[in-house]
Amino acid sequence: MRVRLVDETATPTWIVGVFGKSPNRSQLPDSYAAGFPHEQDLYFWNTVNVDQDGEVETDIKGNPTLTGAAALVRWDQVAYAEFIEDPEG
Repeated sequence: MRVRLVDETATPTWIVGVFGKSPNRSQLPDSYAAGFPHEQDLYFWNTVNVDQDGEVETDIKGNPTLTGAAALVRWDQVAYAEFIEDPEG
Protein backbone atom coordinates (compact mmCIF):
# COMPACT_ATOMS: atom_id res chain seq x y z
CA MET A 1 0.00 0.00 0.00
CA ARG A 2 1.43 3.38 -1.00
CA VAL A 3 0.62 6.34 1.24
CA ARG A 4 1.49 10.01 0.76
CA LEU A 5 1.54 11.89 4.03
CA VAL A 6 -0.03 15.28 4.64
CA ASP A 7 2.83 17.72 4.15
CA GLU A 8 3.13 21.42 3.53
CA THR A 9 6.61 21.25 1.98
CA ALA A 10 7.38 21.08 -1.73
CA THR A 11 8.56 17.46 -1.49
CA PRO A 12 5.87 14.97 -0.41
CA THR A 13 6.67 12.17 2.03
CA TRP A 14 5.78 8.66 0.82
CA ILE A 15 5.50 5.38 2.69
CA VAL A 16 5.02 2.06 0.95
CA GLY A 17 4.02 -0.59 3.45
CA VAL A 18 3.50 -4.32 3.18
CA PHE A 19 -0.18 -4.77 4.01
CA GLY A 20 -0.60 -8.44 4.84
CA LYS A 21 0.37 -11.24 7.17
CA SER A 22 3.69 -11.10 8.95
CA PRO A 23 5.90 -14.14 8.28
CA ASN A 24 6.88 -14.22 11.96
CA ARG A 25 3.72 -13.46 13.90
CA SER A 26 5.35 -14.22 17.25
CA GLN A 27 7.60 -11.15 16.84
CA LEU A 28 5.65 -8.85 14.48
CA PRO A 29 1.87 -8.54 14.28
CA ASP A 30 0.10 -8.65 10.92
CA SER A 31 -0.62 -5.37 9.16
CA TYR A 32 -3.97 -3.83 10.00
CA ALA A 33 -6.27 -0.88 9.46
CA ALA A 34 -8.01 0.25 12.63
CA GLY A 35 -11.32 2.02 12.60
CA PHE A 36 -14.35 2.98 14.63
CA PRO A 37 -14.56 3.04 17.59
CA HIS A 38 -10.76 3.13 17.84
CA GLU A 39 -8.38 5.77 16.49
CA GLN A 40 -8.08 5.30 12.74
CA ASP A 41 -4.59 4.25 11.73
CA LEU A 42 -2.63 1.90 9.49
CA TYR A 43 0.07 -0.50 10.68
CA PHE A 44 2.52 -2.10 8.23
CA TRP A 45 4.62 -4.98 9.53
CA ASN A 46 7.33 -3.98 7.01
CA THR A 47 7.99 -1.10 4.67
CA VAL A 48 9.58 -0.78 1.23
CA ASN A 49 12.31 1.58 0.04
CA VAL A 50 10.91 4.30 -2.22
CA ASP A 51 12.40 7.16 -4.20
CA GLN A 52 11.46 10.82 -3.80
CA ASP A 53 8.43 10.38 -6.10
CA GLY A 54 7.03 7.44 -4.13
CA GLU A 55 8.13 4.83 -6.69
CA VAL A 56 9.17 1.46 -5.30
CA GLU A 57 12.90 0.72 -5.40
CA THR A 58 13.81 -2.78 -6.56
CA ASP A 59 16.78 -5.09 -6.46
CA ILE A 60 18.56 -6.50 -9.50
CA LYS A 61 15.83 -9.16 -9.90
CA GLY A 62 13.06 -6.54 -9.84
CA ASN A 63 11.85 -7.39 -6.32
CA PRO A 64 10.94 -4.53 -3.96
CA THR A 65 13.65 -3.85 -1.38
CA LEU A 66 12.32 -4.05 2.17
CA THR A 67 13.55 -1.72 4.90
CA GLY A 68 13.06 -4.14 7.80
CA ALA A 69 11.12 -1.42 9.65
CA ALA A 70 7.45 -1.46 10.59
CA ALA A 71 5.34 1.71 10.40
CA LEU A 72 2.28 3.03 12.20
CA VAL A 73 0.53 5.86 10.35
CA ARG A 74 -2.33 7.92 11.77
CA TRP A 75 -5.13 8.19 9.23
CA ASP A 76 -5.39 11.96 9.71
CA GLN A 77 -1.82 12.20 8.37
CA VAL A 78 -2.73 10.44 5.09
CA ALA A 79 -3.27 12.69 2.08
CA TYR A 80 -3.43 9.89 -0.50
CA ALA A 81 -3.50 6.08 -0.33
CA GLU A 82 -3.56 3.34 -2.93
CA PHE A 83 -3.19 -0.42 -3.01
CA ILE A 84 -0.41 -1.77 -5.21
CA GLU A 85 -0.82 -5.38 -6.28
CA ASP A 86 2.00 -7.76 -5.36
CA PRO A 87 3.32 -9.10 -8.69
CA GLU A 88 3.97 -12.48 -7.03
CA GLY A 89 0.39 -12.75 -5.79
